[in-house]
Amino acid sequence: MKIRFLLLPALLLAFAGKAEEGKKAGTENTPVPVTLKDTGIRKVKDYAGDWIAYWMQYNRITAKLDTKFILTQNGEWYVSIDGAPPEKKGSWRLVDEFLLLKPLGAADKHEMLAKLVDRDHFLMQSETQPNLAVVYRRATAIRQGKPEQIQGSWRFTEQDPATRKKRRSPFLLNFDGAGRYTVTLLVSSFPIPKGAEAGTYTIQGDVVILKNRCQTPGIWKDMKFLLSFDNLVLDSRRGYVYGEKQ
Repeated sequence: MKIRFLLLPALLLAFAGKAEEGKKAGTENTPVPVTLKDTGIRKVKDYAGDWIAYWMQYNRITAKLDTKFILTQNGEWYVSIDGAPPEKKGSWRLVDEFLLLKPLGAADKHEMLAKLVDRDHFLMQSETQPNLAVVYRRATAIRQGKPEQIQGSWRFTEQDPATRKKRRSPFLLNFDGAGRYTVTLLVSSFPIPKGAEAGTYTIQGDVVILKNRCQTPGIWKDMKFLLSFDNLVLDSRRGYVYGEKQ
C-alpha cells in the first residue's frame, strides 16, 4: 500500500479559522493568506541524525519498515532502504512543531509535512487514509532488547483495529534464556504448521526474530515481533497482534 503524505497546502486549510482576523480589518469576504512562521522553538541540531520508520494504523505501531531517513545539520535529506547506501532526496527544515521535507527539484508548495511528536519521534500521516501513518523514531532512542525481557510464556491477542474486537490465541509462545522457543497448545485441535512448534530466536535492536524449520508460507515461517513497552507486537502491516507475558 502506497502512502501519499500530506502536503503544505493541506496544513494551510487546517488554519482556515485564522481568517477570523481579517474581519477586524473589514475584509470579511477577502481570504486572508496564512503563512507558517518559525519562532525558533526547535533547533536543527536537535533533529539531525538517523530516523527509523515504523508502520502505524489506528494509532498503533504494527511493523518496522526497512526505510531510514538521514537528516544532516546542513539541511540535507537522505534515504536508505533495506541497508542500501544513502541516497540524497532533497532538503529539510523546521517550522515550530513541523518538519518539512522538500524533494529535489520540487517547489516549496510541494514540501512534505511531518508532525514533530517529541524529540525522538515525528509522524507522517496518510492524506487519503487518515487511519494510516508512518512514524519515524530516532535511531539512538531505540534500545537493544535483552533475553530477560522476553523469557517466559506469552499469550497473544488479535485486535481488529477498526472495531476493537479481540480474539485470544489458542497457544502460548515460550522463550527460554538460551535463544530457544517452543509452542504450547491451549486448544489441542489448533493446527501448528510442521516445523513451527519449536525453534530459535535472536534479538536485533527492538526486533525479536524467530527461526524454525517451517516451510509453510505464512506468519509462522520466520516470524518477527517488536518489543513495544511490555508487549510483543507481531511485525505485520496487515493487522494488530500483541502478546502479553503470562
